[in-house]
Amino acid sequence: MTNRSEAAKRAWATMRKKYPNGALARKAWATRRLNKIMEMDQNEYSDYITNQFYKEYYTDEHKRIRRLIIKTGGINDQDYEDIPRWAKRKNGRTLDLLISEIAEEVVPIHSADDLYELIREIETA
Repeated sequence: MTNRSEAAKRAWATMRKKYPNGALARKAWATRRLNKIMEMDQNEYSDYITNQFYKEYYTDEHKRIRRLIIKTGGINDQDYEDIPRWAKRKNGRTLDLLISEIAEEVVPIHSADDLYELIREIETA
């Protein structure tokens, strides 16, 4: 029994040297993802790639909108109660005032309700 535990300790020490800082978990995840992709047929693969593209696009777009809201000073509007914490600021502006500044950055919004729905969409994504 002692030999087994010593061997296991040596094996784990070797694994930690070879894959430091969680590299083994990342490698395992990449292998699992590759195996999943290899088992797909052509239609499933094209759907997977399309979904990954849209997911990446919307993530980047949501980050850009978050940065715009924070850059413009944040939100302090009592009419809307569910505004997420990342957007609230003590000296922030109302949604009506933010629309013009955010619309200049090519975000398709026309009213305070549109901006509010966009914020809620970002929060649920």
